[in-house]
Amino acid sequence: MAHNGDLARFADMKPLLAPKIKPELLSQIHGTTDSEWVYALILSHLPDPASHASADVLTSAVEKTLDIIRDARRKLGISISSSLNLFLADGTQLAAVRYCFDFGCYPTDDAARVHEANLNYLSLWYTAGRNYGLHDGEWQMTGGSENATSILIASEPLTRDTAAWVEVPEYSMLHGTIRNNRPKIVIRDLG
Repeated sequence: MAHNGDLARFADMKPLLAPKIKPELLSQIHGTTDSEWVYALILSHLPDPASHASADVLTSAVEKTLDIIRDARRKLGISISSSLNLFLADGTQLAAVRYCFDFGCYPTDDAARVHEANLNYLSLWYTAGRNYGLHDGEWQMTGGSENATSILIASEPLTRDTAAWVEVPEYSMLHGTIRNNRPKIVIRDLG
């Protein structure tokens, strides 16, 4: 799992999150980052964290994790914009989440101190094709989505020409798998 974003007042949320994490996973958290706690929450809501989860099961685990964090934020009175873009992969599938709690909410006592991440909804993009590389002096995905054999996901388009890139909608999750040697991409709304 990779995480782009920052959960405001995360240290305050830990006591509310800990009971929602399976004890065997909680005991493995040794750092202080919100990323590892989010990962442990997601794993705790999979029936078997060591086995392959279906797209529906993975989506459900992500949604439960968002609900738990949302509830902790509500109980603590946290209403500060907090981005939670996630990338999860298990070797057979991937999920990319574009989410932000309370987007646009931030303290306004000193507008100059508002972090730019609070002003812009973090982006998430994908493209599909056959070959990503340097072609005719330009980095690009070639082959077209109709002949695609791979998916590339990034925080922002990695090429000068962005025509082949699609932005993942806000408050959603992209789920990708390879079926019959071709990528299958589904966008799911998140509550």
